[in-house]
Amino acid sequence: MAGKSIDEEISDLLISAKAYQSSEPVYSLLLCRKAAEAFLMKKHLQMVTDGEAKEVLTLGDAYNNRLGLKEILSPLEIMSIQFIQNATN
Repeated sequence: MAGKSIDEEISDLLISAKAYQSSEPVYSLLLCRKAAEAFLMKKHLQMVTDGEAKEVLTLGDAYNNRLGLKEILSPLEIMSIQFIQNATN
């Protein structure tokens, strides 16, 4: 996996999630969670201009006021993250 862009990783995770949706639905959902966390990391890295980026983000960080992700995420993105978070917790 080394050398892949975040977009490629997200795409691979979603392709795998679709492949497992019937045979392993729980695993498929966890792959969706990983894709959502990668998406959040991508957004976070785009925001960081000075200082250091966090090394690990969870779906709950989407609502962290200090990080400011909620201000740049669309309502659909926030709702999708919340759905995945609720489904996997």
